[in-house]
Amino acid sequence: VRAAAARALARGIRHDARRRRTVPAPRARADAAGRLGFGAVAAALAVCLLFGLAWFRFEQPVETTYRTAMGDLRAIPLADGSRITLSSDSTVRVSLGRRERHVVLDRGEAFFDVAKDRSRPFVIVAGERRVRVVGTRFAVRRGGEAGVGLRVIVTQGLVQLESGPGADGRARASTLLPP
Repeated sequence: VRAAAARALARGIRHDARRRRTVPAPRARADAAGRLGFGAVAAALAVCLLFGLAWFRFEQPVETTYRTAMGDLRAIPLADGSRITLSSDSTVRVSLGRRERHVVLDRGEAFFDVAKDRSRPFVIVAGERRVRVVGTRFAVRRGGEAGVGLRVIVTQGLVQLESGPGADGRARASTLLPP
C-alpha cells in the first residue's frame, strides 16, 4: 500500500487510507490554480494596457460649434474651466485636446476668460492669425465682411499674436500684447 501511495503521490495523487479513496494532492491542486490565476491576471493586464495605449494614442478631440444670432450674446463655459462670451452674429469652433485647447473664430467677436494650464496652451485661430495664451482675459474680433483684419484687446495677462506665413512662405515674427 505504501509503494502504491508513493507512486500516486509522485503523480500528484494522494491516497487517503482512512476513507479508502484516492484524491488529488493539495500541492498539485494549488499549483494548477496558481498557474490558472496568474494567466488570467496577465491576460487581463495585457488587454487593459492595449486599450489604454490605443485610447491615449488615437483619441481625437471632439469639435463643437457655437453660434449666436444677430443681437444675441452667449456665455459658454468650457470643460477646462475657461469661458467664452460670444458676441452678436458670431461663430466659433472649439476642441479641447490633451496637448492644446483650440478655438477657431470663424466670424464675429468673442471674449475669452482662459483658465491657466501651462501644459495645454489655448490657441485661437482667426483667418491666418493665431492668438496663443496660457491663462488670461482678452477679446478677439475678426473684422470686415470678407473676414479680413483682426483686433485683439487684452484686459489681463499676456497674449502672443502670431501672423500667418508671408508671401515668401516664411513664418512672420510674433508679437506679445500686454493689457
